[in-house]
Amino acid sequence: MSIVAVLRQMNQKNFRLKNKKWMSQGRNMVRVKHRNVKNGFVEKKQSTPPTPPKVVSKKLFLPFPSQSYRHVNDNVHNQLYLYYPVDKIVDTPEFQRLRRLKQTGLAHLVYPNTEHSRFTHSLGVYCLALDFIRKLAENQPDLEITSRDKLCVAIAGLCHDLGHGPFSHTYETILSPDAKWHHEIGSTDIFRRIMEKPHVKEVFDKYLDYDVDIDFICEMINPPKEFMKDGKWVLKGRPIEKSYLYGFVSNVHDSFDVDKYDYLLRDSKSAAPISLSDCSITRIRDNMRVGFDMRLGFKRLMYATKVRDELMNVATTRMKLHDSCYQHQKVRACEYMLKEALNCVNHLLKFYGDDGRSYSLKDAYKNLGAFLRTDDSIVSMIRCINPEHPDSKQAMRIMEDIECRRIPPLIGETDIPSDAKLEQFQDYLLKKLEAVVSEEELDQFFVLEKSLHCGLGLNTHPLSKILLYNHKTLAISQLEPIENDLNWQRIWLGASPGVKKMMVFTKYDASSKLKDALYDAIKAYSEEHQSTSPSKRTPTKVLVEQKESSVRRNLMQEEEEEEASASGHPHRDRSPIAPRQNGNGGEELATPRAQRTRRNAPIPKRFQEDGPQALSQKTQRSTIAAGLRVRQKTRARNIPKSNGRASRKKQSASSADSESS
Repeated sequence: MSIVAVLRQMNQKNFRLKNKKWMSQGRNMVRVKHRNVKNGFVEKKQSTPPTPPKVVSKKLFLPFPSQSYRHVNDNVHNQLYLYYPVDKIVDTPEFQRLRRLKQTGLAHLVYPNTEHSRFTHSLGVYCLALDFIRKLAENQPDLEITSRDKLCVAIAGLCHDLGHGPFSHTYETILSPDAKWHHEIGSTDIFRRIMEKPHVKEVFDKYLDYDVDIDFICEMINPPKEFMKDGKWVLKGRPIEKSYLYGFVSNVHDSFDVDKYDYLLRDSKSAAPISLSDCSITRIRDNMRVGFDMRLGFKRLMYATKVRDELMNVATTRMKLHDSCYQHQKVRACEYMLKEALNCVNHLLKFYGDDGRSYSLKDAYKNLGAFLRTDDSIVSMIRCINPEHPDSKQAMRIMEDIECRRIPPLIGETDIPSDAKLEQFQDYLLKKLEAVVSEEELDQFFVLEKSLHCGLGLNTHPLSKILLYNHKTLAISQLEPIENDLNWQRIWLGASPGVKKMMVFTKYDASSKLKDALYDAIKAYSEEHQSTSPSKRTPTKVLVEQKESSVRRNLMQEEEEEEASASGHPHRDRSPIAPRQNGNGGEELATPRAQRTRRNAPIPKRFQEDGPQALSQKTQRSTIAAGLRVRQKTRARNIPKSNGRASRKKQSASSADSESS
């Protein structure tokens, strides 16, 4: 008899458990006690059968990355590989909506090449996330990173921006403060919606454990600020032994993650040049390891000491791009105008949700079906609204001002303390302006807050939170975080982690009196709080003086040309520079007389007799007259003239004929 047959017979026999005896009769379980067994009589007592011990069967999942993939060309990472089954998420209406969302909001109005979408950015983050975790698994095999871990990190990078609204972060500014909604919440909700689709779930059920991995991906997209409460691990997706996996996509501890790496490289390629390159990101990836953080009590990603400068470039590049691109003065002014236009037509735009109800633009986030119908095409929807409605007229007028470049000018920009509020600064300006301008002009300006930091807020530098290790350590098991070098801290961490600024704008048609008064008020505020003096392109008074001086120089030049033409030397100013003898017997270039005397020429009498008001009036009349003279000259130039060489040849030919005759 074989061993299998013996084991099968043993399983069919009765077994004892303490003083109870279990007998199997088909599907019925009969409990028999020894004291009730008399003369072969068995007393049967029906009872609820207990649940047998649960045997957990370990489900086998298919490996990732798979052998099947889709090749994509990218202008940042050159080549992307969408491995199966990740492409099933990409080929859904929810993900394809990202094609209709610009990555940089309204920055394309200043930098025309920044018209790339959230779609390409999400593909780039997916590529970096997969590369980073595969490289870490190769460098530290003892971490036992599974194919499920790799797939979850890659999907989190792919779907981290699903919840963005129209024009990126501009949509969040029109929501009410009580909404308590941000795009990370929308990203997790939309991701769960995608994964519950039948054709998607059928495929991913072979690669993921839906009961655990879906929560894990959502926790990576929208991680909590604290991973432990009262000394206990609160996250559900992965145990504390794999806490380092939460630092790839959205790193809340030191802000260095693949999302930031991609948008810094991608946006700077079309907006402003930076000191960061893809080689720097590759260097950071190759020198990344996992170490235990004694302060937090779990494992985190750490970096070699030799890539500290690259990490510093990442931090400073973020601040520079926010200053020069994302929060550029014209971009912020256009966002303010777009916000006003959307507020005007909020009740006119309707988006139908999954429940059949219609939602306004501000309430679209309350229903996923309605929210997924919002994208950057709302600008075209504004033009399709009834033009007779007064609110739609106002919105169309604002959109026309944006297209015609009638944008509010920046009057001044100054630093303020990090704890100061916008309302306090605005009240200070109003008090200064009440005695200078009229009440009607007090509504002709607005203030916007500009926050520039390296990733962790105004008071925390991200380099103070990173973990470093000595890259000279040969044994991987002996890698431990080390303290930052004091000299390096003194050089890099001495810089401010962030700065808070106030930007003051006026309406496009505001008076120069209001602009000058605002500039003086901003300057007084900076002097009182000992902050940097307000930066401004050029004060209004100086602009007027520069325009008048330029017109004055043009008029003086024209008068000299007229005097020269009247004296019989019409081309003296444009005569070629001829060499002349100098005192040493050599030759030197002689400058025309008009160029020598024009710099120190006296101001004409008509500019000395009257005041500045008459000056401006006369300059206007003079510019009109100068324009007429220029037109007459151009008309005279367009009259066809005989060629001098041809006429001379004809004359010489006629003289030769006369001599021969």
